[in-house]
Amino acid sequence: MDVSHIKAFFCKKKYLIILSFILLLAGFVRLYQIESKMRFIWDEGRDMMAIRKIIAKKDLTLFGPYNELGTEKDFFGVFHYYLMLPWLWLADFNPVGSAIFTATLGIISVALVYQLLSMWSDKKLALAVAAVYALSPVVIKYVIWPWNPNTMPFFGLIYLIFLRKFFEKPTLLWTGLAGLTLGLLFQLHYFSVALVVPWILMMIWKKRKQVENLSFFIFHPILFACMFLLANINFLLFDLTHQGFYFKILKESLIGNSSPKLINFVLQNIIFSPFTFTNQTFAKLLAISEQFTWPITIAFLGYGFIKIKEFINNNYLQLETMVVGGWLGLMILIGMMPTLSNDYYGSYLWFGLLMIIIKGLLKASAHHGHRFIFTIAGVLFCVKLLVSIDLFRQPTWQENMPLVRQLSGVVAKDALSQTRSLNIASLSDSDTRATRYRYFLDVDGIKPLGIDDYSQSKILYVISPHDAEKSRQNSAWEISTFTTYQWQLLDSIGGANVFKVEKD
Repeated sequence: MDVSHIKAFFCKKKYLIILSFILLLAGFVRLYQIESKMRFIWDEGRDMMAIRKIIAKKDLTLFGPYNELGTEKDFFGVFHYYLMLPWLWLADFNPVGSAIFTATLGIISVALVYQLLSMWSDKKLALAVAAVYALSPVVIKYVIWPWNPNTMPFFGLIYLIFLRKFFEKPTLLWTGLAGLTLGLLFQLHYFSVALVVPWILMMIWKKRKQVENLSFFIFHPILFACMFLLANINFLLFDLTHQGFYFKILKESLIGNSSPKLINFVLQNIIFSPFTFTNQTFAKLLAISEQFTWPITIAFLGYGFIKIKEFINNNYLQLETMVVGGWLGLMILIGMMPTLSNDYYGSYLWFGLLMIIIKGLLKASAHHGHRFIFTIAGVLFCVKLLVSIDLFRQPTWQENMPLVRQLSGVVAKDALSQTRSLNIASLSDSDTRATRYRYFLDVDGIKPLGIDDYSQSKILYVISPHDAEKSRQNSAWEISTFTTYQWQLLDSIGGANVFKVEKD
């Protein structure tokens, strides 16, 4: 093959070659030392124990992740458990298996960003957005551990691709797949319900085109709703067999006497929370200070107003319009539920925010004839994002799962020879009930008493960053009945001590 043929090949395949390089880079920054970078705290320990129970005891469940913090109750669908199950089993109950799977979906999501934008726009924009999305620190942060919101970007992009297919050819197949996918997204996190807005915009666009008959606008919405409900049938089935468990939580949160309520109509929150949330999102996506992203936030909101106005006046529907509509739906939820606001809630639309900003910059570069300068600036910005990822940082207490496993192993080795009731507590992090250590003890066949049975325990293992004397002074109720007994140091690993306290 001569040089001309090689050059022709690269010219023909240049977008795929560049995309391949972006995907390789995305894979590296997501998978590099993932076992000591993935988060493994209370949520993940709880989920892994539930998934292991399904595998080890063949105990199928309809009950998903559940949080109870004071009067606030949060619950999610069981889809996350069954999605992570095969990978935990294949990794011999090492949570890194599920983390690698989640990160892999994150890598595929970069390709889906390129695919979706190529369907709506040109490949140059698709490549630029995919590159920034691949290197954005906050995007990477939320795809390197197995947690129910962390797979939302993957399924959100699949959902929007189905809507594009419906846009091109409005068949019942694409309607059903879109409804089912949105239902699965709702299982992962209920804030994803904001993605119903792009579907509504699509139906309005079709209605204004007046190319479909009346039955179209009856059967498609019904099928969409039915497939959404089918994906969430577990909530109904669980309630029918558990005295309306989920329904009671919803009733109490929405109209009951719980405080703070789930929905809180405070005018100040409704007005200001969405703006603050959007600005914080841009700051994290672009890895720059919040004070510098306000112009970007204001430009985005102004652009969003223009796109909505174009849609209303001219029935002009673009991917940007759908992103703005979905973000508007999310902002309404954020405004009504400010106590639940968190940075990952809009993760399924992060690509869209980047798309709108980058598209505006590309248009500006073309208009002013400074493409070379903008290209160099874009490359330097991607390098800045790569540095911001901080691949070589030391693990925090939330991470470093190998250390958690080692400390659990010290406890398991001693506990195997014990015949008295035992329990475990941790003073090395905010979860004094030591949920993440309990998971590895469960894998090793050790069964500590429950989190309400500390006072009944005869032996307590305590993991602490301090010596015995200082650890005794901790006010945690988990150790309150053991402070007057002798604390025996079993081992010290990575700055953490493992103590054994035995009642007389």
